[in-house]
Amino acid sequence: GIHLVVADIATTFRRPVGPGMVEVHSELLELGRVQSRWYQEVHQDGELAAFQHLRAAATAPEGRPTRVPTEIVDLLTTVLRP
Repeated sequence: GIHLVVADIATTFRRPVGPGMVEVHSELLELGRVQSRWYQEVHQDGELAAFQHLRAAATAPEGRPTRVPTEIVDLLTTVLRP
């Protein structure tokens, strides 16, 4: 199997996030064989609380960078933002 780990992340908070449920919306912006770029929004009580841009990397279970299997790339390509 593979793991997707956050390589770097930049978060901007619009308001404090308190106790309770949050909703996270994710968009896949760019997809490579090892790395991907994402945009996420965190909502609480129907309001935007934070947004972030992140870069994720695929690793093998022991932590070495690895290529994402073709079948997973094919699935993720269907949700890639145009």
